[in-house]
Amino acid sequence: MTTYALQTQPRRLGDLLIFEMHSGYQRASAPVKNASAAAVDITDPLGYPVKTDGAGGYALAFAGDEASVIGLILFMNELSIGVGVYTPFNVPILIRGPGILNYSQGLPTLDAAGASFNITTIVSTLKAISPPLISYAEPTLQATQSS
Repeated sequence: MTTYALQTQPRRLGDLLIFEMHSGYQRASAPVKNASAAAVDITDPLGYPVKTDGAGGYALAFAGDEASVIGLILFMNELSIGVGVYTPFNVPILIRGPGILNYSQGLPTLDAAGASFNITTIVSTLKAISPPLISYAEPTLQATQSS
């Protein structure tokens, strides 16, 4: 008897971003600053929230920053950023709508320091962006029976 290991696919952009009108209008490409007190290593940055760095740029958001979120990282490779420095390359960031997001598949529940994000606040903050980024949760699976 042959056994096979279960194969899983990595997350894709479509897991988070259900709809966007025009990527050239809705996205920015910029370095992102780590304004925390420790170096961070984000293995899955897709959907990670960002805030302003105070100088017109972008910085990683942490627990407590949910109401200040101005966009989401759309990069799918690991990000390692030292204390107080920017990524050494530009990162794609979703900064405006119109758009539809699947927050249950895309937004992280923990920040880069391991503290819990308030997802409800992030969702309402993104909805307040003009044009808005509307978020929905993945529907739960339901079993149906036919006779």
